[in-house]
Amino acid sequence: MKITRQSWTDSEIEKLSNFVTLYKTMKKEMNWEDIGKQLSRTASQCKSYYQNVLKEKLNYNNRKNHTWTRNEIMSLWIVLQNYNNDFKLVQQTHFPNLSLKQLQSQWVQVKRKYAQHADNFRSVQQDNAFVKLIPQKMFIAECFIIKVSIRRMELVEKKIIQMSTEQLQDNGYIPDIMEIKGFNSLWGTMDPLDLVQIYNIEQISRGITEDQVENVKSI
Repeated sequence: MKITRQSWTDSEIEKLSNFVTLYKTMKKEMNWEDIGKQLSRTASQCKSYYQNVLKEKLNYNNRKNHTWTRNEIMSLWIVLQNYNNDFKLVQQTHFPNLSLKQLQSQWVQVKRKYAQHADNFRSVQQDNAFVKLIPQKMFIAECFIIKVSIRRMELVEKKIIQMSTEQLQDNGYIPDIMEIKGFNSLWGTMDPLDLVQIYNIEQISRGITEDQVENVKSI
């Protein structure tokens, strides 16, 4: 194998970026020996350039273009609760590719929406039971509702696919895969926090035990 010069060309950088992204997507440990062979460089050259130069650039691009998913928002809620709002620790352990500023900004948005929903619920309550609920139980109730709702949609979509292959085929009709995806795309436009408006959070929260509060990670 011919070892190239130390300076990196744009083409080499692009290839290295693609290899790194591929390994991360597959959730596999970097095989620097194999990557080096593909680029006609040593494993140490590839690893060193990634660690010292490319890693920060890739992280910056990910941060800049990041769009929060429902699962990420739920994860942020849970780990912040368990880590006592230690954003630095949360970033290091769960969101290494996002900045502290991004985490804090997202949390502010979550709290703002949560407060708006809570105010709406309080305004229609006939007693003071709602305002006496401990914040942890309210938090668990919302996570439970969102998680169950997402799971329910997954099961509905699975059923549609099953029907398309077993029943609808017999009738000579096979729905286009985009129809099935389109069915779920409507759900994807909904804000998870808006779901709390269509459920009785107070009633659900009352039924939550202290053990369930402690086992929030299982929600």
